[in-house]
Amino acid sequence: DRRSFYPANEEESRYAGFDIPGLVPLFTNPGDMILFAHRTYHGAFPNAEEHVRLSCAIGFRDRNHKIEVPWEIPEVGQQFLKNLPERFQKHTDGYTSINTDWKG
Repeated sequence: DRRSFYPANEEESRYAGFDIPGLVPLFTNPGDMILFAHRTYHGAFPNAEEHVRLSCAIGFRDRNHKIEVPWEIPEVGQQFLKNLPERFQKHTDGYTSINTDWKG
């Protein structure tokens, strides 16, 4: 399915240009991974798969900025931290892990 985004009140069609100069579509295949800067304008087509689509955000922030997450770090996340080489430990302060069972 390679439908595209289109302006409101216009007929749905394939990519014909976006409102932001220089913006281009990036068509990927199921299972592909893309990386981009956190301030990149982006969007995604609806998930047509039977399984949950995951995303992963990796960012740098001031050490004093804490992210509050509504779950405890699961066992797999705790094992990750435990097995991480010591030289990387300083980068895990505030690690939130992932809980694939959490449904918000």
